[in-house]
Amino acid sequence: FELWALVAGHGIMAGAGDTMAQLREYIMQTLSPDKATRTTAEQFLNSVEHQPGFTMLVLQLIEVHCRSEGAQDRALRQAAAVFFKNCIKRRWSPEDKENSLSDQDKASIKGGMVNYMCSTPPEVQRQLSEALSIMSASDFPRQWETLLPELVSKFSLENFHVTNGVLVTASSILKRFRYAYKTDALLLDLKYCLENLQEPLTQLFSAVAGRILEISSQAGVPPADSYRQLIPMFEALRTISRIFFSLNWQDLPEYFEDHMAAWMDVFLHFLSYHNAALSDPDEDSEPGPVEQLQVAIVDIVSLYAEKYEEEFQGFLPKFTPAISNLLTRLPSGTQFDALASASLKFLTTVVTKPHYRALFDGILPSIVEQIVVPNIFLRESDEELFEDNPAEWIQRDIEGSDTDTRRRCACELIRGMTTQFEAETTQLCGQFIMTMLQQYTADPAGKWTSKDAAILLLVSVSAKKQTAARGVSETNDAIPIMELTMEHIIPELQSADVNALPIIRADAIKFLATFRNQLPLDTVRALLPLLINHLRAESTVLQSYAAYCIERFLVMKERPAGASRAVAKMSRADLQPHLGPLFEGLFVILSRGDETFENEYVMKAVMRAMHVAQEDIVPHAEVLITNFNQALEKVCKNPRNPHFNHYLFESTAVLVGTACKSNPGLTTQFEQLLFPPFQTVLAMDVSEFSPYVFQILAQLLEFRTDGLSDAYRALFPPLLAPANWDRKANCPALVRLLRAYLKQGPTEVAGQVEGMLGVFQKLLALKSTEADSFSLLESITTSLPVEGVQHFMPMIVSLILTRLQQNQTSRYAKLFLHFVSLFAIRHGVATVIHSLESTQAGMTIMLVRQIWTKVVESAPPDHFDAKVCAIGMAKLLTEAEPVLADEAAWSELLSAIVAVLEPSTGTGGGDEDDAYVEERLAFDGDTFSKLHFAAHQEQDPLPEVPDTPAAVVQMLEGLCQKQPGVYLGRLRLLDAAKTAALQQACAKYGVNLV
Repeated sequence: FELWALVAGHGIMAGAGDTMAQLREYIMQTLSPDKATRTTAEQFLNSVEHQPGFTMLVLQLIEVHCRSEGAQDRALRQAAAVFFKNCIKRRWSPEDKENSLSDQDKASIKGGMVNYMCSTPPEVQRQLSEALSIMSASDFPRQWETLLPELVSKFSLENFHVTNGVLVTASSILKRFRYAYKTDALLLDLKYCLENLQEPLTQLFSAVAGRILEISSQAGVPPADSYRQLIPMFEALRTISRIFFSLNWQDLPEYFEDHMAAWMDVFLHFLSYHNAALSDPDEDSEPGPVEQLQVAIVDIVSLYAEKYEEEFQGFLPKFTPAISNLLTRLPSGTQFDALASASLKFLTTVVTKPHYRALFDGILPSIVEQIVVPNIFLRESDEELFEDNPAEWIQRDIEGSDTDTRRRCACELIRGMTTQFEAETTQLCGQFIMTMLQQYTADPAGKWTSKDAAILLLVSVSAKKQTAARGVSETNDAIPIMELTMEHIIPELQSADVNALPIIRADAIKFLATFRNQLPLDTVRALLPLLINHLRAESTVLQSYAAYCIERFLVMKERPAGASRAVAKMSRADLQPHLGPLFEGLFVILSRGDETFENEYVMKAVMRAMHVAQEDIVPHAEVLITNFNQALEKVCKNPRNPHFNHYLFESTAVLVGTACKSNPGLTTQFEQLLFPPFQTVLAMDVSEFSPYVFQILAQLLEFRTDGLSDAYRALFPPLLAPANWDRKANCPALVRLLRAYLKQGPTEVAGQVEGMLGVFQKLLALKSTEADSFSLLESITTSLPVEGVQHFMPMIVSLILTRLQQNQTSRYAKLFLHFVSLFAIRHGVATVIHSLESTQAGMTIMLVRQIWTKVVESAPPDHFDAKVCAIGMAKLLTEAEPVLADEAAWSELLSAIVAVLEPSTGTGGGDEDDAYVEERLAFDGDTFSKLHFAAHQEQDPLPEVPDTPAAVVQMLEGLCQKQPGVYLGRLRLLDAAKTAALQQACAKYGVNLV
């Protein structure tokens, strides 16, 4: 900490001396090719970044090196700017306030941030702009009212580097108003922004547009000069348009409604703007400045057409033909894709509105012929994508990331047209579909793109209701979908050569997956071997689609007549004859030596097939685990596909759960097979995999029937190391594992209770992990003998109460009440009351009256939580001396108990259809990804209490019998509804309160 000693001792003004030199050295070391050097420098900088004055020192270093243009200066200022941005991300508004920057540092940074950003080169400006956006997310506008006026003051036509810098920053800040739920606070912030920005933004917009048109109209200006002048102006105009979009998203501001013509006339003009000087003939992928502006304009017009129909109706008849004409003349190059997609979305928005129906009378044929059909045909770039970048193709086509592609937007336009013009659209599309199919039939090799387009158009016009998870649920009755499937789709998969026309085969498989619910079960069974056969194809896309379709078939559900819930359409018996060739085809792909083995669709198909096959996989368990371990060994070196990795561990969890459930004796064999690769993961510190490993270790441990093995005993002490708990993603999995230890070997881990309570304390400090902290605490206090934890209770209660003062949320109060209830049930009320009262006299009554009863009355717990809380509160009601002595507290607690008993307090959370559980994955390093098939099955914590209401009224009866008449009078303090509910429960169970 030598550097920080200098900072603390001399302040940041010592930057010209040793302090600045050492900071410069550490920043440069973060760029070192040597990992050890780089890691040491990063860890040191992270350890001192929250100290007072340090961030300002970093800004000073950036400023110093922005004055020179040497290679080292550029590298250092860029690295320092990235470090500063990441420091702001970590320290400006962290969950743990102790790690936040000081208020003085925050004020200093905010005071100079805009000037710093405007005076730096573009690459540094971008980083500082991002940092400013992060700061504004928590502070703007209420704690940073000077920011927007300061940004506006930098608007200028003389220095577009500065103007564009502040515009980009303003745009980033104001994005918060897009797609956000409308609240009074949000509208108040928006009002503040409009008051400061709407007029100067309009003036700047008009001035920049006027300057562009002036320069564009000048004759004899060399193209290079025109390009140099216009590029920053177009960038400014586009960013202004994005800001305008943000400010108009929630509501139509009065100022912009009054000045609508000033904006819309300019927008309309630029939709037909063309300037050869701004066109780059060598650029075939990125949109040019004109196209980028036009995309922003079309987005705004779409917003107004969608949300402000009445106010915009005078302009829409001008924009609709303008955008339609723009679409018809757009070249097919990928650099125009964003504009084409935005324009197609606009037409979709307008065509679905009954209010605009008249705009489309008589022009539907031309829309289909001149706009839709040309945009659904494959281009050469699409074919190249299919062959050269299969992952990108699949992501667009199956996962729907192609919402901005021409093909997807053209399909959505057809769906939009069917909402208002179903019969006409169906007829028009049907004609084109049949024509294209006939072209393909006449010349399959030469006209295969026609069939591709026909299938795409067929799906668009046929599927009326559809989700990715469940497929099509409603079809267009005018389309003979099954007839077309049998005649034009399935035959494509029946030819022997699986490598012929791979795109058409992929189309056919995707079609079958899309319309899987419409396929008869016999057809699905017949298709399974055809799909398995396509796992042998050379095309990665085709392999993936086959695996995807198989997996979707296996999750199909149907509800038999008279049944209360849906069941799998394909049964274990249906799959069993195909299990061998299916696994063979899938594992051939997974065993490849190149990067294509990381195929998430193949891995997911393995997972789903194993789940459906159940005990049929047990004879192959060792072979399956060996394959999984080999895959794990490869991905550990470079974990680049998080979805593949997730399904790999899910598959392992399925195998462990299925095999060990049917034969717990296999647990030891699985330990021998899984511990070595898992130890490798932990030793290599593969942070992405650690939570998965901990979950499966917990799953395995829970299946053990003879306590802890030597391997588990050796693993336990390192689990309590603080470094493991610093990663938020580890915490839920580690808590699950510790709870498994406490369940399976309580006497063997009892000596580590202080270490586990240290973990509890760490988790309790953060809102994101407080639920895990109580989960661990409950396991500790219910699994270990009361003698082992009793003397810790005052400290535990003190920690919980201290946190309660900082975090008075209903969630936290419920967690606290659940713990107290469970502890009172297991170890007696006296220990709980002693711990509460030793903290502060009267604490029990304060918690009952001010916290627990209020939170329970406002939001009663349910299921097992309700059961625990009802029984625990009933014990407090009937055994806790402070409560018995306080008439008001007693009555309020009884009222809360009745409130808990009123909702259903069944034995669990209901049946969850795990076939349709879609994995919610997160891979940012701090978010936990739960393994569905390794999940801990919720169990009744009080199986000895079969009927909760009966137990409660019987405890109440016992209390009343001890002192007849004393407590009966208190019942009158209940309101009428609660009294009636209690009387009904007493009558039901034959209880007489005296």
